Amino acid sequence: MATISSEFVARLEKIRVQFLFDHPFLSVLALSLPSRLRQNQREAMETDGRAVYIDEARCVSYGDQQLKYLYAHILLHIILKHPFRMRNRDAKVWNRSSYIVINLPMSDFERIGERPKEEVMLEKFRDKSVEEVYQILYQESTEAQEQPDEENQNQQKQDLIQEEGE
Repeated sequence: MATISSEFVARLEKIRVQFLFDHPFLSVLALSLPSRLRQNQREAMETDGRAVYIDEARCVSYGDQQLKYLYAHILLHIILKHPFRMRNRDAKVWNRSSYIVINLPMSDFERIGERPKEEVMLEKFRDKSVEEVYQILYQESTEAQEQPDEENQNQQKQDLIQEEGE
């Protein structure tokens, strides 16, 4: 396992201290869970609900405020038990759904950091549970697979969702 740099450790510690003053519930969770360095497959920070897995190489491209947002984001996945609620659902659609559901209320938080541009924010899903968002996105992806690409309206919707997130 790679060694995490002291500069990066200092950045994470600074965020934990900020959580202590800005969002004590996040601070308690951040200090209670193990954080492990690893090369993540998709994201800068990932979780299995029991630990936070941090990919330092992916995190270096983020400023401190974006890193704070990502840390809070991953902690909310744990608070909302997203890893445990996935069950046998399609992982790609579930992850996208849970990211959408978390980013919406985070937009209402103060002193939570800055949302990175690649984080999807779709107002049409506000006040929906991750299961409801999953059903909608899964249905769209299933219908999209059943139609030829040039006639595929749902794929065009997915493309619009993707563009809106960017």
